[in-house]
Amino acid sequence: IKARNTRIKMIVLVAGANDDLQFGPVMTDCVVRYISLQGPCEPKYAGGWQARVDALVPKVEATVRDLRTVMAGAGYANNDYKLVLMGYPSPIGPDFRDNPNFPGKLICGGLGYDSDTVWGRNTAVPAFQAGMRKAATSTGASYLDNSRLFHGHEVCSEAPWARGLYIDLSKPGLPDENSVRQSFHPNAAGHRAFASCLTQLYDSGLREASCADPASTGNPVLTGKAWDDLFTPLKSEATGTCVDVPGSVTRNGTAIGGWDCHGGRNQNWWYDAGTQTLRTALSHDRCLDVSGAKYNPGATLIVWNCAGAANQKFVRQSGTIRPAAATGLCLTLAGAKDPLRLQTCDGSAKQRFV
Repeated sequence: IKARNTRIKMIVLVAGANDDLQFGPVMTDCVVRYISLQGPCEPKYAGGWQARVDALVPKVEATVRDLRTVMAGAGYANNDYKLVLMGYPSPIGPDFRDNPNFPGKLICGGLGYDSDTVWGRNTAVPAFQAGMRKAATSTGASYLDNSRLFHGHEVCSEAPWARGLYIDLSKPGLPDENSVRQSFHPNAAGHRAFASCLTQLYDSGLREASCADPASTGNPVLTGKAWDDLFTPLKSEATGTCVDVPGSVTRNGTAIGGWDCHGGRNQNWWYDAGTQTLRTALSHDRCLDVSGAKYNPGATLIVWNCAGAANQKFVRQSGTIRPAAATGLCLTLAGAKDPLRLQTCDGSAKQRFV
């Protein structure tokens, strides 16, 4: 009835997280296990996670088709409105201790084992996102990848866009499961970020896009491709090894080096030409950084929270990658598993990446 009596321009579908995936109950269990000292929840769920995603995809596809049927019954052709399947961001991440004002997990609500936050950001949410993209592609729905939207704004970060464990004490009686339903969900700032991304998507006319906050400014930016199509390995022409974030650790100051190529997220990078930054696929809030802005031969390269600083800007030239502020220096991988360093550009293969 609403579709018949109102001009519908866009429908946003966020589905599946609490179906086969059971995202909410899994999060609850992870928190309970942390509080009761039972150990991380990743070993309990990791093995069957992809199977949960695979079982979920056809159900989401059916929901999209049902919406199309309802809209057709109300007199709408498919091109009369935009049907958007939206990927969901991870509310948690492992880099909260880089927050200079980190008050402790109990205060900010980030109750969980550190290893579970790594698994959630690096594995669980990306798998869910890939499933949602598959459902959108197979049904012809538009797709908005928001899986990286809360990177840099996770629970316990400096400017969180999601609540941690939150107990609503305004309800009468003793707290129960309904009192914590808003835990690990977007806060007001997070909902504003969703609104910004959706507005940009509608105005763009794009069929597929991604959204994130590229410089921790609090202003989400739409990108006209899916994230999975943008991040690729940086392979040394000389050694055949890949530029690697060791152990997938993205704490500020982690030194970058070479490692055998294996296709993991810690070896995928995106050169964002608009900001001249190299971002790791692990977090949209971690960029390649010339440590201490020391532009001299032998200087190390690290990851640091993306801030648009001059020492995070690079230019690509004839297969080389050079600091924008010192283009006579090149990223250099001297040995297969050596640290990534700046050296005077010499045209050698150890300074070229493919």
